[in-house]
Amino acid sequence: MAADLNANPLPIEVIRGVDRVAFRETLQRSIADRAYDLFQESGSVSGNALSHWLQAEKEILNYVSSFRESGAWIVANLQLSNVVPEDVKVFVDQNSAVISLEEPIIKQKPPDAIMESCYIAEWPAKIDPATASAYLKNGTLTLEVKKKL
Repeated sequence: MAADLNANPLPIEVIRGVDRVAFRETLQRSIADRAYDLFQESGSVSGNALSHWLQAEKEILNYVSSFRESGAWIVANLQLSNVVPEDVKVFVDQNSAVISLEEPIIKQKPPDAIMESCYIAEWPAKIDPATASAYLKNGTLTLEVKKKL
């Protein structure tokens, strides 16, 4: 079965619109919850809200920093080990994409580990979300979008 997963690109659903807004709200809530955990872990001492928030963002969010532009197209590649297409959600708007990994398949996963990761891709130019496509092949997620003309 693993050979089949690597042989051909597997499509990933790209989500646009309201679902993306709801996801952003959920993401903000996750960051807020982690910041509160950090507050409690530091003895509930006031005055460090910003540093707790920034630490929570650092733990939860990752940024895609490399894009390839070819004519009217922008391509982002992201290495994702041990995931299957069903575990990947891609949310796209004209300025950015959010890639969410839910329950990635990790062989030595501790039972209490937080296994969700988010990647943010801030496009180098405005894009047309309707043109976005994503696929997974050989552990690499490829996200392609067309620039807005």
